[in-house]
Amino acid sequence: MKLGPVGASKALSLTAPFLLPMWDNPITAGYDTYPDESNYMPWMRRFKQQVLMLGETPEWAQGLSVPKLIDEWNYCCFTRGLLTRK
Repeated sequence: MKLGPVGASKALSLTAPFLLPMWDNPITAGYDTYPDESNYMPWMRRFKQQVLMLGETPEWAQGLSVPKLIDEWNYCCFTRGLLTRK
């Protein structure tokens, strides 16, 4: 069974939810990059910048992993178009 990059990101995130971020095609298009074997490290550096900008976890998000919080933000911004990314 072949998962593809999006499926692999979700499967890997399930194995290390406090370390590895998830993405889908609209999220990667929103960042104008696609995290594959040739540019995975730049993708992870971008993710690290997001973690550092997040700062302290909000009270309403206690219990969620930081990668999951960032995934939810990205999903709302790029997949659903509900938020505007600044």
